[in-house]
Amino acid sequence: MTKKLLILLILILIQPKCLVAEDYPIVFDSNPTELVESLTEVLIELVRNTKLKNNDDVNFYLQLESVLRPVIHESFSRRIMGKYASNKYIVLLPKDQQKKVISQIEQFNNVLLRSLTRTYGKGLLAFDGQKIEVIELDKYRSKSTTLVKQLIYGDRKIPYTVIFALKKDDFDYWKIGNFKFENIDFGRIYKKQFNSLFQFYDEDIDLVIKNWSLSRIDTENIEKQ
Repeated sequence: MTKKLLILLILILIQPKCLVAEDYPIVFDSNPTELVESLTEVLIELVRNTKLKNNDDVNFYLQLESVLRPVIHESFSRRIMGKYASNKYIVLLPKDQQKKVISQIEQFNNVLLRSLTRTYGKGLLAFDGQKIEVIELDKYRSKSTTLVKQLIYGDRKIPYTVIFALKKDDFDYWKIGNFKFENIDFGRIYKKQFNSLFQFYDEDIDLVIKNWSLSRIDTENIEKQ
């Protein structure tokens, strides 16, 4: 048995059924709807505690990011970076370059999650205690992918609509592979933004990461998607 295979087997054996982000546990189950329902319960508690304690937005977004991080599929940021984050591309690089690219992928994943957190968090803060519904869109279900809809009832007559595109990870757990908030398809828009910045900064990924910001995507551009 190779060392890599042994490590993989150990990870599978110790993979937890429940991951804790600070004081907010999320149950990872074989059912994608239950995952989103568990996530929803955690988010409702987070929003209520934030409003009850009059916490500032900065603290709320930090907590929200810690909650979302474990449920985001690792392929999310890699897909946005395209071939520059693919395993086929990385294995052809010299060892020192491989380490650099892997580090860049991790850094980009962090800034990407912060951007996503800010936008999703705005919708959550509109929640005023009414209800949040979770509905799986069964017609899109396959063995490894599915869509789950989340309706957030808040400060307007029509609920905020969130669509989670879920996919299974290497441990057979459902994770969020893409995210659509209202008319914003994060995967599609982020990929366009990455390609645009990549060309603008002469294919310097470090500069792309440094200058990444959701604010570059204004409302007008989003509505054109």
